[in-house]
Amino acid sequence: MIVFPGGTRSGHLDPSTVRSELYGAMKRAGIPREGPTGEKRTVHSLRHTFAARALQTGREITWLSKHLGHRTLEITASTYGHWERAARKRQAEKMEGVFGV
Repeated sequence: MIVFPGGTRSGHLDPSTVRSELYGAMKRAGIPREGPTGEKRTVHSLRHTFAARALQTGREITWLSKHLGHRTLEITASTYGHWERAARKRQAEKMEGVFGV
């Protein structure tokens, strides 16, 4: 799956087109380019937010890896694995006491 399909040789949209559309949509929605930490919001920060939210809401890292277009699962795990581990820990905590021990 290509996240931003387009007519270029690579099969993706031209990066400047993606940026222009994203920043225009942000402006129309009243979302400032600068985030709460003072960093600029970019296409890449949107990608990181997508990855974090996917893992935090229970998506499998293999699913995420495919959707991000990573060549290997190791790339995804090394970049986003800490969110997956935190999500697994929260899920395990929900099981505490289920069996009465």
